[in-house]
Amino acid sequence: MGQPGQGDKAIRNSLIIDAARSRPTWLRARDWVLSALMWAIYLYLIREVFIELYLLAEDAFDWASQSTRPHAEPTAFRFAYTLGIYAIVVVLNGTILIGWAVYNQLRFGGVDSRKATAAVEPAELGRFYGVAADQVIEWQKARSLVMIHDADGKLVAGATKPPTIVPVPGAAESEKLAGIMAAGN
Repeated sequence: MGQPGQGDKAIRNSLIIDAARSRPTWLRARDWVLSALMWAIYLYLIREVFIELYLLAEDAFDWASQSTRPHAEPTAFRFAYTLGIYAIVVVLNGTILIGWAVYNQLRFGGVDSRKATAAVEPAELGRFYGVAADQVIEWQKARSLVMIHDADGKLVAGATKPPTIVPVPGAAESEKLAGIMAAGN
């Protein structure tokens, strides 16, 4: 009981992007339109492959049925030429991406830019807040700390124990609040 098991939410919810419903409708509609537009452009750019496949299938059917339709150039060669052009583009893109990766490896290879920043010393915090370093060390050891700032955000006071709330006589809300604070201490 109380242990994650087969019905754990992490296993059930496997979507990468799970916040579609939290986005406004116009953004979702825009994304659908842009996606459809990009697919249409992609299919337009590779239309030659579909045309060549159709002509290749037509030639194969004609050959199988012994039709004697003359061709200036076999469709298979045109199809192979189109695929060759695509192969050149793929190799060129791959070369550019691999070259970029090698360039970045040579440029940034020995430098680890993900280093943690150095810890802030109590003396630095004391200078920032305008208090002694010993006071900052005491604050760091405290289980709870109340810091009071002025309207400009400058530290006015700090206490390692929450302040005691004194109820105003006759005010029911302040008496309830004082009882809650007393129960918490």
